[in-house]
Amino acid sequence: MDPVFGREHESLDLCPADMAVSDEEWVRRWWPVLPSRLMRSTLVVTTANLVGVALELNRAQHIVEREAFQADPTPVVVVPAFEHPAVFLLSSSRGLSGEEVLPVGSTVPLPPAMIEGREVTWLSPMAECEALMAGEQLALLMM
Repeated sequence: MDPVFGREHESLDLCPADMAVSDEEWVRRWWPVLPSRLMRSTLVVTTANLVGVALELNRAQHIVEREAFQADPTPVVVVPAFEHPAVFLLSSSRGLSGEEVLPVGSTVPLPPAMIEGREVTWLSPMAECEALMAGEQLALLMM
């Protein structure tokens, strides 16, 4: 079901990619905190070409601070409710161990969002990334 237009859909592709926005002000305007203090969330569903890699926050912070990461960043979401709260969004899982890679079909909330009363934030904002990093690139940064 398309939550905006109320139409039935066969796939998760609800809108064309060119309709997507990354401007935080627009996102906050479209997905405000409700009077009940609940916040609507935008979720990413992982696929073979949109991979989530969950790491401990300290390890992720060290990777994000590296010059090689900053030269070609990828989005990193911090979801405090997750056991390994820092989730790198990548274009593939090649070169990574299976235990770090979220299963296909996993959902990752994107900011602005509240999960279990804790705010989801960006460690590496999507708006500052030109493309998703490949798994091999992250594997090298994790060494």
